[in-house]
Amino acid sequence: MKFLSLVVALSFIVEANAALVTSRLVAARVDVRSEADVVALHQLGVRIEDAKVRERVALDGSTRYNVKACLENGFVTIIADQAHLDAVKQNGFSIRSSSDYIEPSSVAQSAKLDTMPLQFGWPRMIFNGNSLYENSPTIDDIDENGQLDISVTNAWGSYPANPPYLITWRRNGGYLAGFPVPLEAGQIQSSADGGISAAGDIFGDNKLELVCGDENGFLYAFNSGGQALTGFPVNYGTFTGVYVPALADLDNDGKAEIAVISHAWDSPYGNAFLHVLKVTATGPAELPGFPVALERGAENSPAIGDLDGNGTREIVICTGGSSSGPSSKIIAYTSTGQVVSGFPYVVGANSIGNSPTLFDINNDGKLEILVRMKPDGNVNGIYAINYLGQLLPGFPFPITYGHVNACVAVGDMDGDNIPELAYGGVEAVDSGKVWAYNLSGTLMPGFPARVYRTWVDGSVAIADVDGDRKGDVVCGTNGVSNKPGVIYAFNHLGQVAQGFPIIPGNPILNSFETHPTLTDIDGDGDTEIFAGRLDKYVYGWDTPGAFDSAKAWTTFKGNAARTGGQLRAPGPSAVSETGQPFEFRLDQNYPNPFNPVTNFQFSIGNSQVTILKVYDLLGREVATLLNEVKPAGEHTVAFNAAHLASGVYIYRLRAGSFVQTRRLVLLR
Repeated sequence: MKFLSLVVALSFIVEANAALVTSRLVAARVDVRSEADVVALHQLGVRIEDAKVRERVALDGSTRYNVKACLENGFVTIIADQAHLDAVKQNGFSIRSSSDYIEPSSVAQSAKLDTMPLQFGWPRMIFNGNSLYENSPTIDDIDENGQLDISVTNAWGSYPANPPYLITWRRNGGYLAGFPVPLEAGQIQSSADGGISAAGDIFGDNKLELVCGDENGFLYAFNSGGQALTGFPVNYGTFTGVYVPALADLDNDGKAEIAVISHAWDSPYGNAFLHVLKVTATGPAELPGFPVALERGAENSPAIGDLDGNGTREIVICTGGSSSGPSSKIIAYTSTGQVVSGFPYVVGANSIGNSPTLFDINNDGKLEILVRMKPDGNVNGIYAINYLGQLLPGFPFPITYGHVNACVAVGDMDGDNIPELAYGGVEAVDSGKVWAYNLSGTLMPGFPARVYRTWVDGSVAIADVDGDRKGDVVCGTNGVSNKPGVIYAFNHLGQVAQGFPIIPGNPILNSFETHPTLTDIDGDGDTEIFAGRLDKYVYGWDTPGAFDSAKAWTTFKGNAARTGGQLRAPGPSAVSETGQPFEFRLDQNYPNPFNPVTNFQFSIGNSQVTILKVYDLLGREVATLLNEVKPAGEHTVAFNAAHLASGVYIYRLRAGSFVQTRRLVLLR
């Protein structure tokens, strides 16, 4: 099947499309072997339910295609009338199965319109009218004033008339000074995960920078005032996708490096490289040993963590593959660009679009690599690879249909302090599901849970959103036909959480094709949900859930630095008197209200630089109580506020990627 030599005339397709709305419709599974087959179906004008095809015209007039499809299934699902179905058959495609298709009703099952209260100041609309697609709000204290900020990048822009922007708001919805800033070199990636920003301390000065890529080969970096760093943007070439960066200190100098993958934007995703950049005041430069050439790219992002617990961090990536070669692989690299002993883990013909998750799931002091994939002839599911490149016993955990560009979420769902694994899949028609497993490989009760849409479009998040102090799985869905996209939440029993699904106002045909971010944005102890919708709005909802970041999976790749989870395993030595691993936690100060002395108690899971600061409500720093390396365990710090006026203040703890904020009241 060659999509450049279709036997059906375009005029026929136009006429058939006109009849599509009135003719009897069929849902058919069509066998496909490659992305070229998916493009051929796209050119025939059929609606592909479980794959997405984007096209761009090059300067030479040729059309290039970017495909999102789970080719390991061996089929895609189309919605077509009889004329289109005949055209598909005439072009050599095999129909695996078919059935009558009935358009869904306009109201989702058990849907509740605007039942969850909006967070003050939200939603916010993207000012230039460009859409939000496959994005994830990056939430951190960007300007270091003790208050969290929300950053997104938008898509579908054109330069110079209407470029995409990096937009950063304060928690109340007002713009952070210096933002939004245009990404003037190109257009943010409007497919997969490109464009999602990462936040990290690049210069080691306790101030955060924002880094993002685009689909025209550029990597951007900005300071907290919206100014481009010297030497940015970095240009990796036209029609090159620069995907989500990960920011972490790789050479142990206290400053975060930028790890990012670049490769050709269109199939077969060649010219692929793993870059690791050290940024100084004079500009960026590759660390020695980088860039590393990859056989084939895939639309995913590197993960960073200390796999073997030896004090140095590794970089983990997943690569593309095909039946004609090369094979897809999971590869771990040292900070000098060498392949770690035991790697690569060879997967086979199926590309790995999922970004890896790093987490110590068996408490052995080493990080495991969690990826949803389907190796040749093996189970489609969640795989766990150890630091030696070996599959863990008991894995994989089966998942009927995966997702092209999601990642595995890890969080405590049932309150037993042992993490569960959650994942959202794509299944046509309107049969997408959320999966949740305990670590024994047993499905959690009530899972998989159906979302009544085809796409759980993005990675899921885990945190309490219904107030029972147990983790709920939160996801966004696509919108199709008369059914709008919604935000779902499922509790640990697989039941739809109270107040969900959420359908915002004016819901028709809008999709939450997004990775939601969960946080306590205002320091009041409960969980807020932030998510971007295709219609240019970023929403924030104030849920009754108790936010506990130590037990949650809050965003795409686990944190605002996009490292993919844990930077280091807590380890067998980092345990409390009960034998349980220490967690990252910031307690409410005691007493509260106080006059003039109070105590802050917190716990950190491993030894690292720990910063504890107090701010007033205007974001002005009034005290730095701690800025030093602290060992794993419980800690208490006293605060004497004799020099301060009565009022409400904010205190914030930062330890690695863990950040938590609470309020305290000085009452004289």
